[in-house]
Amino acid sequence: VRTPESTPEQNRVNRIIDIDLSAEGTITATARLELLGEFGRGARSQFSDAERAEWTNMARAFLAGDLDKRFLVDSVIIEGLNNMESPMIISFRLLSRRPIDRIGGTAFLQPFQFSGHDRWRDYLLKERESRVDLGVPHRFFDSVTIRGALVDASDSIYLPASQEVDTGALGFKTSFTREGAIVTATFEQAYRDYSIPAPDLLEFSIRRKAVLENRLKLWSATK
Repeated sequence: VRTPESTPEQNRVNRIIDIDLSAEGTITATARLELLGEFGRGARSQFSDAERAEWTNMARAFLAGDLDKRFLVDSVIIEGLNNMESPMIISFRLLSRRPIDRIGGTAFLQPFQFSGHDRWRDYLLKERESRVDLGVPHRFFDSVTIRGALVDASDSIYLPASQEVDTGALGFKTSFTREGAIVTATFEQAYRDYSIPAPDLLEFSIRRKAVLENRLKLWSATK
């Protein structure tokens, strides 16, 4: 039974990522996922029914779809599994399989590479005429902190421009800031209705994809 009073704030996922960039450009990161409302209830059901040995594979599903090709995932910890009054929390560590891309003295990092796969890819939005059922209004919030030897050694760091899109039913905004040797990027997405016309969702998905492809550029005079 749907509850019309449900809001995006009640059903949300907070993804808090702390990235440490080595001098060679390899990533060691910690991820903390806080799942509330319908997301928390769904995750509790999945993890309660699974063996502990399956938790690592299940944790990957809450981040980007091709995560396993790029990162090793370990040290999975689950909190709030049996407490319906608190958020369901999934924490784990990520180790990159290879360094980030470099061209000459410039290294490139996608801060939102952990922010989930294209959820609507299988909906064939270009051909679809009907509305897309979103289940409940919901929200995703990504906070990514980037630090480490490669950041420390950079002579300059290019930050993408912040963006904001709001159609009423859909919205996202990004921010990029730097304080000393720490860069912080945030990405907030809001899905405020129970269903969305396919053309609107397609346009939103295209703009969202461009955000995911944003890259920081870390330049050093010494390669």
